[in-house]
Amino acid sequence: MAKGRGAGRAESSPGRSHLLPEVGVHLACGLPGVQAVEYIPCSHRFFREPIKIANGELVPPSTPGLGLELSLDALRIYAVRRP
Repeated sequence: MAKGRGAGRAESSPGRSHLLPEVGVHLACGLPGVQAVEYIPCSHRFFREPIKIANGELVPPSTPGLGLELSLDALRIYAVRRP
């Protein structure tokens, strides 16, 4: 990410976070120049609480760390079972 942001700065283009918006929202809050976080609702099922959207913006969790807690039900459903 740092290498990509450096290249973006050199070209005067804003930074954007792609994939896993649950983490990207933290990058957008903590790094200067990040103007967008790509939101594709595909990973939300893996977490107990999906990321919140308010007024068209992703809202970072207020809980410690990334604020993410894996869904045990999802882990059971998507677990790879070996023979």
